[in-house]
Amino acid sequence: MEKVKQVWTLAKANPKISAAVVVVIVAIYFLVN
Repeated sequence: MEKVKQVWTLAKANPKISAAVVVVIVAIYFLVN
């Protein structure tokens, strides 16, 4: 859970990172299904 907080802090500091993370999560979601 601590790792998630670190990523969240980083994402809030850098919008480009958060956008990239969302794209990756969506891509994984579609690959799994």
